[in-house]
Amino acid sequence: MLRRLFTAACAVLLIGSVGCRTQLDKVWTFGEFQDHAEKIDSEFDQLHTDIKDNVFGVEKAAEEPIWHTYRS
Repeated sequence: MLRRLFTAACAVLLIGSVGCRTQLDKVWTFGEFQDHAEKIDSEFDQLHTDIKDNVFGVEKAAEEPIWHTYRS
C-alpha cells in the first residue's frame, strides 16, 4: 500500500514538473530569469545591510590598520 502511494506521489510530481517547465518556458527566458534573481538578491542584500545598520548602528572605519590594535 505504501509503495502504491509513493508511486502515485512520484507520478503527480513528475507530471507537475513537466507542466511547470512548459509554463516557465512560455514566461521567461533563462537570461531574464537570471537577471530577475540577481535583482532580488541585491535587494535582499541591501535590506540586510539597512537592518544591520539600524539595529547595530553604523561604526566609523578604523583610522589605522587593524594589526596596529593587536601589536604591543
